[in-house]
Amino acid sequence: EVGHARDYRAALRAAAVVADQDARRAAITAALDQAAAALGGAWRDPGGKMEEVVHLVERPSVIAGRIADAHMALPARVLVTAMQSHQRYFPVEHADGSLAPAFLAVSNGDPAHAELITRGNEDVLDARLQDAGFSYDRDREAGLDALDARLDAIVFHQRLGTLAQKRDRLVAGVGELAAAVGAPPDVALHAEGAARLAKVDQGAVLVAEFSVLEGFAAAHYARLGDVPEPVCRAIEEQYMPEAADSPLPATGAGALLAAADRIDNLVGAFLVDEAPSGSKDPYGLRRAATGLVRIALERRWDAPIRPLLASAAARLRDQGADLALEDDAALDALEAFIADRLAFLLAAEGV
Repeated sequence: EVGHARDYRAALRAAAVVADQDARRAAITAALDQAAAALGGAWRDPGGKMEEVVHLVERPSVIAGRIADAHMALPARVLVTAMQSHQRYFPVEHADGSLAPAFLAVSNGDPAHAELITRGNEDVLDARLQDAGFSYDRDREAGLDALDARLDAIVFHQRLGTLAQKRDRLVAGVGELAAAVGAPPDVALHAEGAARLAKVDQGAVLVAEFSVLEGFAAAHYARLGDVPEPVCRAIEEQYMPEAADSPLPATGAGALLAAADRIDNLVGAFLVDEAPSGSKDPYGLRRAATGLVRIALERRWDAPIRPLLASAAARLRDQGADLALEDDAALDALEAFIADRLAFLLAAEGV
């Protein structure tokens, strides 16, 4: 029972509810810092789960759980993804960047029962990591060739064909883009190699379980298959940038692959008459066009885009895609769409 508005927060705190979100965030951060220091490391939040956690709890306290040694053989990225994507746990890193066999979690339960709560959270994560380990082992046993063969049976888009067809278009598109922008021969070669393997993880069991690992999983399995590092790095960069202000691909091969993938996605969507309308953009095409423009600007590519779009359309027609629009109409609209993204980016710079 609250007698006066000024007593609201204090009354709730007495009932074990911290109403002020800023106070909750500060308390959680301080407790995470203390718990991580006690483990000899620092907590990390690569998945950006803090904002969600702040609004999931009303009486926050931090618990520290252990990860079984057997699970530490998994790639660090897989461990962290399992921790964060399902459970919103925070990994702990040592000073050298290695992952500690521990996790931190923000509990909403009575701290008096922290030991029991911790055991429950350890059991949940153990089950998640057993599943991840099983998926990872199955993919490794299958190998790159088997993963690639699965793409024939996976539909990319019901009117645009399979992921195997997407892969073939991507290889050709990367080669054409490399020639158009004058990429060095070794960079072009690495980009084409990356295009051949870029989508192999779409048939991986691990990615079926953790979709956020796409790209990383393909690159990791390629490394296990002794694929040259520049090719693996480009595979890992294929989805960059992920947002308007996210980092761009750092390598020339990665930039070529990321741009060619976006060109194929944009051309395909416009030809099947699924361009964004109003606020609807289910395929993230505005983000794709913005990423394409950012890559081109950052790389200082000087090449006309219409021939690249027309070639992407021709590849779809050659594969027998079920297209809804004629090329000229669709590509006119797409050129205007990309130009609008360019204008948007330049306006943000004050141009």
